[in-house]
Amino acid sequence: MATPPDRVPLNALRVFEAVAAHLSFTAAAKELGVTTAAVSAQIKALEADIGVPLFRRHTRAVALTQEGAELLPGVRRGLEELRRSVERIRRERVGGMLNLSVPNEFLQRWLLPRLGEFTRGTRDRGSVRTAARGRTRLRSRRLPCRHRLRPRPVGRPQGRAPAR
Repeated sequence: MATPPDRVPLNALRVFEAVAAHLSFTAAAKELGVTTAAVSAQIKALEADIGVPLFRRHTRAVALTQEGAELLPGVRRGLEELRRSVERIRRERVGGMLNLSVPNEFLQRWLLPRLGEFTRGTRDRGSVRTAARGRTRLRSRRLPCRHRLRPRPVGRPQGRAPAR
């Protein structure tokens, strides 16, 4: 089945790059964690979609055709750009908001002096919001404290309400 002209068969191109790197369907299959038959099927489908053979098949090896050699640099650049974009998003991902509701005395005497160090250690991964409530004597071994870690929603900027 041919891919629509406005779509690119990314999985098949990934398989193509692996086969071209190893010049072996078996080695590409090992790298990708699939069977050799799956690699062969992806390459056949890609060749059918493009309309030209990309490999010359020999008994125990494959070689790139001229068209395959022309396609390879663009596929590698494209896959590398996709990898970099995904990695950049992973690095820039914000963790979420930690809400703490603690007694006022605990907040002032224990939490606030340590909060700066905590936020420096978690920079770009989230934020902390505190709320003091009531008076509690810190002599007690049991301290009433509530916390909630809420991840930020994916797909919308922080601080903006969703469009309705």
